[in-house]
Amino acid sequence: MIKKSNAILLLLALYYFIYLYCTILNLNLLGNILSPIGPFFAFIFIFKYINGIPWSIIKIFGLSLSIGCLFYALAEVLWGIFDYANLVDPGSSLTITLIYTVTNLLFFIAVMLYIVEKFKKWNKFQLTIDFLISCISVLYLLWALFLNRDIQTIQLVLDFGLISLINIILDILIFTIITIWYLSIRGGKIPLSIRLMTTGTVLYSITDIVWYYLEFHSRYIPNTLIDSFYILSMVLIAGAFVINSDKQLQNEFYRYDYSNVGMNNKVFLFLPILILLIHEDGFITSDVLFFSVSIFVYKSTSNYIQLAIQNEFLLEKETNLNAELELRIKERTKELTDKNLLLHNMSNKNMLTDLYNRRYFKNKAEEIISNLPSFSNIVALFIDLNKFKSINDQHGHKTGDQVLVEVSKRLSQVRYNDSTLCHFGGDEFVIVCEVGILNMNDIHTFAEQIIASIAEPIQIDNFSFNISMSIGISFGHCNTNIDDLINNADFAMYEAKEQGQNKFVIYDNDMSKKIRRKNDIMYLLSNMDYENEFQLVFQPQLNIVENKLIGMEALIRWNNPLRGSISPVEFIPIAEEINQIISIGKFVLINALKQISLWNNKYQLQLVMGINISPKQLMDDNFVPMIEQLFHEYDINPKWIDLEITEGIAMVHNEDTYAALQELKNMGVSISFDDFGTGFSSFSTYKYFPFDRIKIAKQFIDNIHQDENAYNITKFFLLLSESLDNRLIVEGVESKEQYDVLVELGCEEIQGYYISKPLPSNEFEDQFLKKK
Repeated sequence: MIKKSNAILLLLALYYFIYLYCTILNLNLLGNILSPIGPFFAFIFIFKYINGIPWSIIKIFGLSLSIGCLFYALAEVLWGIFDYANLVDPGSSLTITLIYTVTNLLFFIAVMLYIVEKFKKWNKFQLTIDFLISCISVLYLLWALFLNRDIQTIQLVLDFGLISLINIILDILIFTIITIWYLSIRGGKIPLSIRLMTTGTVLYSITDIVWYYLEFHSRYIPNTLIDSFYILSMVLIAGAFVINSDKQLQNEFYRYDYSNVGMNNKVFLFLPILILLIHEDGFITSDVLFFSVSIFVYKSTSNYIQLAIQNEFLLEKETNLNAELELRIKERTKELTDKNLLLHNMSNKNMLTDLYNRRYFKNKAEEIISNLPSFSNIVALFIDLNKFKSINDQHGHKTGDQVLVEVSKRLSQVRYNDSTLCHFGGDEFVIVCEVGILNMNDIHTFAEQIIASIAEPIQIDNFSFNISMSIGISFGHCNTNIDDLINNADFAMYEAKEQGQNKFVIYDNDMSKKIRRKNDIMYLLSNMDYENEFQLVFQPQLNIVENKLIGMEALIRWNNPLRGSISPVEFIPIAEEINQIISIGKFVLINALKQISLWNNKYQLQLVMGINISPKQLMDDNFVPMIEQLFHEYDINPKWIDLEITEGIAMVHNEDTYAALQELKNMGVSISFDDFGTGFSSFSTYKYFPFDRIKIAKQFIDNIHQDENAYNITKFFLLLSESLDNRLIVEGVESKEQYDVLVELGCEEIQGYYISKPLPSNEFEDQFLKKK
């Protein structure tokens, strides 16, 4: 299929050859009809191209050419009308001559717009001699051929009219300027469209000069070969715009890879002028001498200028190389400085928050201690964000990092005695500063300001986070060991955590005892004999509507030969911390399963054994397979087992944890939410995991018979469990008054000392099973 542009070019070519045929045969009428069509087509094609271009020098350039073609077409139409009607001689019509003059003027403007844009960055000296050689050659040619080397002929031209003289001057300028442009180019490839455009414009100016030559000598005949060259120039200009791509002309206008720098032998293209003169007038020595001298002078001057340009270029290149070398040295120096600073920051700052790190803290603390007067103190405040891990687990580490950055900004705004804030990593921050005479009120105020700095919720994207913290404070003097200073603050921080959220604790000697106690328990847990030191006790669970035993909760007790009885409240958190909880949990699970299998099979019952499970157990890949194996080994119905999980599961929940609970639930195991309502994430945890039962913690019913709020909260929990089709059991029932209120509220299941304290297996069996 022929492209649209190719079809237009074929149409233009066909039109031109038809018109050429008319001029060869001197078909005057048909020639007058066809001659305006070509220029009019040129007007349309050029105008269509530039119509979509914003106002700019390019658009003015295109309008000049298109309107110039339009005026030429108009002049041709008038010529044809005048000739057909025999009104006046078209060649002597002032109107037609003025219209032709407009075409010359617009073409000259277009040439100037294009050439001046190109000449901006050219060497002016080279451009000047190019201009001189071109002008001298063209003027000499006109003198020899147009004026016949006769001064009197000049008067003939002047007598022909001012407008004709203007047209001739415009034609000479157009021809000369484009010739200079072409001869001056020493670099850059000229696109085909520009070649066609400039060729058409030069052809027009040459044809116009020849026309005036013929007209001056009364040798012009309308619609002869000379007119075909006019039309050919318009066709070439039109074709240039037809083959132009959308951006080609625009790119050409702002293209500066043309250059008049470098050696150029295009000047020898003037030799055909000499040959033309010899052909017309014979061999004239003055012609040969004129062109030989002109070319010699031009080449000598041009070579000198190009050598100067080359030297200037080399000097500039050397200057630029030196400048670039200096710049690179400067950049390299700056790069090394920046890298040294970066290394310093990397070694002394946390890369996330840009706060000083643990390494810097140690150096800073050593500096403070070494310069500490005997009457002054150093204080360290160890800050830990409470339950920050849940943010990372539930919202991702990116969100967690954003929270840490915001916390860092807020902490940085709290100052005391030129204090230094450090980020140890994770959710741990430390502030260190020197204090003179110790004023505990000031320290308390400072700690409260730190806590208050994060009181406002932190907004990250669409989430709002209420952050709490725990602060441990320790003091030192000029002989203090830095490790002891930070360890003491760390111990105090953990003590603050035990007291609740947004608490601060100052390290004291009593805390040392707790630390030693904790270390003692850690050691004992790591070296204990489970079978001889651990014992399970069982607390009954009762349906008070039917006054019927429905199950029991297995609880662990530890009786150490050296330290005696150690409470689960004390050793379970430590076991969690040192990862002993999995082995302890396995011990509890195996013995509890043995016991419920024994009792239910022995007494033909369907009692349910409640077993506390640590989140870390659920994270163990072997946990569910182990339970399946134990069920099979001890012949246990999964419905006999209720696994009790606290809200601590919210801190570690992920898809694997959820899948493990769901798998246990599918087996028939019941899942209970222990101590429901005591933590900030109870409801979100309740929503996420597949719980069958919730256990109301003891603190909610301690004063239920006296406290209206406790009463209403418990009532709310009962309604919640009922609406979600979950069972509910209240633990910690210790008095008849509590029992009566729970009966009033419609509670069905309870557990607590009011029924029985936790009992060893033999006592539990004697008291609750044998009598059944």
